[in-house]
Amino acid sequence: ANNLFWQINQQTSFEQTAEAFPSLEDSDDFYGKVDNKAKVKLSDAMYAQVQYVFDYDNTPADGKERDDHTLTLGVGYDYQANGIADSSYANAVSGYISYQLTEKLKLNNRVEYATSSGGVFLPGNSNDEKVFALTSTFDYALFANVVTRAEARWDRAVGGSVARPFDNQKNDISLTLNVIYKF
Repeated sequence: ANNLFWQINQQTSFEQTAEAFPSLEDSDDFYGKVDNKAKVKLSDAMYAQVQYVFDYDNTPADGKERDDHTLTLGVGYDYQANGIADSSYANAVSGYISYQLTEKLKLNNRVEYATSSGGVFLPGNSNDEKVFALTSTFDYALFANVVTRAEARWDRAVGGSVARPFDNQKNDISLTLNVIYKF
């Protein structure tokens, strides 16, 4: 096993752990794992992390691939001051997780909460705004360079001075379908 830790600066670090597990019964049989983590301190109370794990088994079970790739959890926070006018603000916090269900199918989920002074999210509005959003996306790789994506998004006004910002509704739901060709 090997462990590498690099403190890039006061807010950012990178860590990598690599492990190899050779079989005691068969010298040609082994399993390996590399775990990479990049972490950024956003404030005293919040950080974001991206993690990539690569597993390799040179003798996988029937129907399984030799290698497996996993990308997981992240958190984000955004703040903007004086964006559209003096004393205006907007901030949002979000969290996401991605999971590779099969070789071709991936599920992504994201949750967000945002607040702002009037007019930042909804131009022409002079009242404070608070919105919660939940997004789920299914990616399916049809071919090597073609991905299809279905996305469902739910936005909900959860407070502030605007009770019904979405065309006089508290909820806004969108369904999106994409076909993406990677060049």
